[in-house]
Amino acid sequence: YVVALSAGNLLIGSAHGDSVWLFGLDGTLGPANANDTGVVATRSTSAVDIGEPNLAAGRETYRQTCLPCHGEDGRGGHGGGASLTDVADVAAVMRTVTDGQNNMPAFSTALSAKQIMDVSAYVVEEFSNDH
Repeated sequence: YVVALSAGNLLIGSAHGDSVWLFGLDGTLGPANANDTGVVATRSTSAVDIGEPNLAAGRETYRQTCLPCHGEDGRGGHGGGASLTDVADVAAVMRTVTDGQNNMPAFSTALSAKQIMDVSAYVVEEFSNDH
């Protein structure tokens, strides 16, 4: 068999994310069954002491992960991303980044709890109209 992985993190966790192509060298591939696929454990942000947010690290995570949809200025409109100018609650942002909301995928398996806290604090500090 030949396996090709088409991967990227822009749409991770969504129906449009990564894909795997399987090819049989002899031209045939038998049907898959439920036991052929493992379940990936997700990370939890609840029971971990992750310290204080690091805004510089949060900025870097934002630039790598969030910028394609939410834009350089956090006003959204890119790739369906919502504006971030009205967010003021770090805990609410962390829940959204962790679990996803509307057309935003969950990032709980792509980012660590520390990265989620850092990027959430950065978003509130950088883009909130209250700051």
